[in-house]
Amino acid sequence: IDYRKILSNSVNKKLNIEDYKKLLNLSEKKRDYKNSIKYLEKIISLGENNISIKYKIASYSSIVAKNTKSFASVKYIKKALKNYKSILREDNFHLKSLTALAKLHALLPSFLGGDKNKSKEYAKRIMKIDQIQANLILGMINEIENKKNDAKNNYIKAIKIFYKQSKNQNNIDNLLLYELIDISVRFKIINSNTLLLLDEYNSYKGVNLIQLEWVYFRFAQVYLFLNNLKEAKYYAKKSLDLNSNFKKSKEIINIIN
Repeated sequence: IDYRKILSNSVNKKLNIEDYKKLLNLSEKKRDYKNSIKYLEKIISLGENNISIKYKIASYSSIVAKNTKSFASVKYIKKALKNYKSILREDNFHLKSLTALAKLHALLPSFLGGDKNKSKEYAKRIMKIDQIQANLILGMINEIENKKNDAKNNYIKAIKIFYKQSKNQNNIDNLLLYELIDISVRFKIINSNTLLLLDEYNSYKGVNLIQLEWVYFRFAQVYLFLNNLKEAKYYAKKSLDLNSNFKKSKEIINIIN
């Protein structure tokens, strides 16, 4: 997409920082994160550099790296690590950067910076700030190391803490909500309280970084587990409306039928 044509009739016009912010907004709406990163870096080069911009570059780089099936992903992994670490030099307790680094070190191979011990160190730091995220990270590490029971115990702790917390916690976003829903389904930690997670997700007003067909598929799985076939079918169909080839949602429809 040529965003400059959308922005202005003159593609040869020299752009200022406000123009790049408009281009950034357009690319974010399209989930075109490669261009979003480019525009964010342009904004930095024009003199605006803060934690919010660095965090966007890091998180978008992580998304691009995950979706890039080639050696080019290495470039974005390095960009993500660099920016998360830069943020922590400014704010040693920036929760989202600590969490992202813990997950990257847990998931990446060693030649790209993966290090389970570093991941555990970050989890210990996070435990002082946010016990939900810390238990999710420890659960993920245990899951990677095939310690399924230990992982499930960590996940149960995370979910129980979430239910006790106020709805007005600033660190609750849709990524966290989706992760809690995802582990609830995968580890069969589902009961009537799980519907609170779905309600929270549906009422979230921020930017959605998760593909909605996956969100609705997970919703369908929760309702299927609770034997609410009407709602399970409704969300499976919503998932298929977004991606008619989504086999997992088709399977739920077939099970119900």
